[in-house]
Amino acid sequence: MKQTTEKDEALRKMVWEMRRSGMTLAAIGKQINRSKEDVRRLEFKHARLEREREERRAALHGLTVPELMHRSILDLELTARARNILNQYRKYTIAEIMPMSDEELLSFQNFGKVTVAATRAAIDEAIANAEKVESNDH
Repeated sequence: MKQTTEKDEALRKMVWEMRRSGMTLAAIGKQINRSKEDVRRLEFKHARLEREREERRAALHGLTVPELMHRSILDLELTARARNILNQYRKYTIAEIMPMSDEELLSFQNFGKVTVAATRAAIDEAIANAEKVESNDH
């Protein structure tokens, strides 16, 4: 599967917002200098990616913290860069990356400060949701 760039994602989001505001495919195409068919493909791709994000969120919903630790990093809202680098270094579960320091993550080639921050934020969000589940159970 071809990984998307941040520029592609920004373009898809822009098209999605334009469509939600009522613009036609032809009008959007003129504005972003793309064909009507290209705009339609961008719109469908955005909708598919949004569904996949919702499925990942649903997979984590209702888990306790111990259950969460053994889930795949693919279930987190990570950037393509973070996913690819973690896979390259054979870090497949949340439990494997959770105890790592920022310095350890930064030692991975192309894993910069922004990627570390985004990865930590995704883990923190998943843990916060899991802790809510645990507190509601008690």
